[in-house]
Amino acid sequence: MLVKKQLNTLFSVFAQSRYIISLREAFIALIPYFVSSALAILVLNLAVNFAILSPSDFLYSVIEHSSNIIFTLLPLMVALSVGFHLSKNLGNSAVVGSMLALVSFCAHSDFLTFTNGELAVNGEGASAYAVLVPTLTSYLHCRYF
Repeated sequence: MLVKKQLNTLFSVFAQSRYIISLREAFIALIPYFVSSALAILVLNLAVNFAILSPSDFLYSVIEHSSNIIFTLLPLMVALSVGFHLSKNLGNSAVVGSMLALVSFCAHSDFLTFTNGELAVNGEGASAYAVLVPTLTSYLHCRYF
């Protein structure tokens, strides 16, 4: 019984930590972003399944490119939101924290790459960095500035 009580206390303290609250707020703020991406895919699939659009139509390509852009920019939006909310909850400037998280994320992940003299955006595999980099930058900013 004592172990159960200690575990409940430990989980309660963890659930109410600034970091978990910041992550919760960050992903709640991203709900409209997730809904818009889901709606773009839903509209595209409904239009194709009910033969309203064919893959050769211009509107089909516009909707498909829009949903691809939304999914590609997802790690960037996560990094921005986590950096903003964590900096705010740590008592720092939220704008400075979000910009620092954004710049650090772009610099230290493979999200932006230079290929053949062109800037390319690669959204694959950047999801873990989208949470890790803003966490580190917010805590380091809080500690040293």
